[in-house]
Amino acid sequence: MARRSIPTMIAFFFGAMMVINYFVPWGWFSDRANQVQEWGLIVVAFAYILGALNVMRVHGHKVQRKDEDWRFSIVTIITMIVMLTFGLLPEAWGIGGMEKGSPFLWMFDNMYVPMMATMYSLLAFFIASAAFRAFKVRSLEATLLAVTAVIVMIGAVPLGGILLPGSMELRTWIMETLQNVGKRGIMIGVALGAISTSLKIILGIERPYGRD
Repeated sequence: MARRSIPTMIAFFFGAMMVINYFVPWGWFSDRANQVQEWGLIVVAFAYILGALNVMRVHGHKVQRKDEDWRFSIVTIITMIVMLTFGLLPEAWGIGGMEKGSPFLWMFDNMYVPMMATMYSLLAFFIASAAFRAFKVRSLEATLLAVTAVIVMIGAVPLGGILLPGSMELRTWIMETLQNVGKRGIMIGVALGAISTSLKIILGIERPYGRD
C-alpha cells in the first residue's frame, strides 16, 4: 500500500506546487518552486550519468558476447571514454576543458560535427524515398498533398522561379500561412496531451513510477 501511496503523494505535492506557482508566481510558492526546479536539474544530471553507464553496460555485454556488429560497440566505448576523459580533465593541465583550442572541442568540431552532417545527409535520401512512396496519388487529399509538395520543392530552388513563375511567392504563402496553421494545431494538440498526462500523474490516475 505504502509503495503506491507514498510516490503518489509526492507526485501530487510537487506537481500541485508547480501548478500553483504558475498562477501565484511570488512569495513562498515561488521560492519553493525554484528550489524544486534546482532539484530537478540535479536529478537530470544523475540521469545523464546513469544513461552513460547504461550505454557502457549494454555495449560491454555486446562485445563480451560478440553479438552482431560488436566491433562498432568497441568504437562507441572507446569514443565515450576518450571524450569523457578530455572533457573532465582540468583546463589547467593544458589538455582538459572544453574551451577553444582544447582537444575536446577539436574532436567535437572535426569528428562529431562532420559525422552528424553525414548522417543528416543520408537521412535526406531516406526522406526523399519515403516522400516518393507517400505521394502516390490515390485520393483527393493525396493529390493536394502531392501538388503542395511539388510547389514547395520547386519554389525552394532558384531554378524554380524560371520553370514555374510565381512558385517562390506561392511557396512563401504556403509556408507562412498553411504550414503555420497546421504546425500551431499540432502544437496545441501536443500541449493539451501534455496537460492531460500531467494531470493524470498528479492525481494518481497514471503512475509510471509505481509499476511493478
